[in-house]
Amino acid sequence: MAVWNRISSEQYGKLLRWNLLISPLLLILTLYSCSTANEAANRALPDVQREVTINNNIRFFVGNFLDVYFGGSGRLDSDQLAAMVADGVPVDLPVQPMTVEYTNIRDVQTLARGQDSGLYSVSASVTLTAPGAAGSTRNTFVLEVVRAGESYAVAKLPELTAYAAQRVQSSMTYLTPVSTTSPLGEAISNFAGAYYVSANSASLGRFVTSGFKDEFSIADSPYTAAQVVSIMAPRNLDGQPPTGDETVSVVVTFKGVVTNQTFNLMQTMLKMKVRDGKWVVDGIGARVPIDGVKAVDPAATPTTQSPLDYTGPKLTPTRPYATPESTPTDSSEGEQDDDSPTEPSGR
Repeated sequence: MAVWNRISSEQYGKLLRWNLLISPLLLILTLYSCSTANEAANRALPDVQREVTINNNIRFFVGNFLDVYFGGSGRLDSDQLAAMVADGVPVDLPVQPMTVEYTNIRDVQTLARGQDSGLYSVSASVTLTAPGAAGSTRNTFVLEVVRAGESYAVAKLPELTAYAAQRVQSSMTYLTPVSTTSPLGEAISNFAGAYYVSANSASLGRFVTSGFKDEFSIADSPYTAAQVVSIMAPRNLDGQPPTGDETVSVVVTFKGVVTNQTFNLMQTMLKMKVRDGKWVVDGIGARVPIDGVKAVDPAATPTTQSPLDYTGPKLTPTRPYATPESTPTDSSEGEQDDDSPTEPSGR
């Protein structure tokens, strides 16, 4: 027994010495592995604020470019346009330009990306009025923009393209029509005339429950009358109001009338309740139930290439289109206004 205790003690001593040697090594390896994994995770995370700033600057830059491209003329505008394009891109403005009514940047796609540069495809819808034209036209143009640091330039002039808008197909959950002359239709008509027409606010309480949140009609409504166009319900409600405290929701289409020739169609969902044998409105503004949403006739969109180092025209940012007072800041210094991002330089 003594021998066994002596051998066990020797073995325990050896194990203890090995443990003292190995434990620091294991700790170092563990710390190194955690550090490497953390660095890899940090490298994989994109700089979201930076990407948002670049996207906003591209949109802002392209909007300014299109204003000069379509609406500019003369030497001053030509010089300004030349400062916004990359080397080798031609510039020529007409004597009599078109009028740019409105520009909407539809999409910005990254075609190529370098360490601090990129090539982007930009789709923009522009509403233009030609000289002497009675009306305006709205067309879609696609151009390419190259970025180097904080400088932006047009690498390919706008190209007129056929834009096939994507249609969205859906169906409403409530498919049973209700007559506008039924008791339910008359109750909704009375409510609409009191709620959507400011002058009739005094009568609103007669057509709503005590639980209706809005005590008054909409203040300063532009409408002089409100007509019920259609009512859709989950089941047939054309008959007399049911007995008891029946509650049902319906989707209503209104016509807000300003004059005989000026109106707007509106839709809302009303919660209807029976009170003293009559329909009254118990709530307004709930979500209109929609089912079966799907996209059909997909639009043709520019092909997105794999990220690669930019090999296009070399930027020479020596003449900025607009002199920025500051470089883009991150979100900790205040959010940018969507309509006025940091002004990017042109070239």
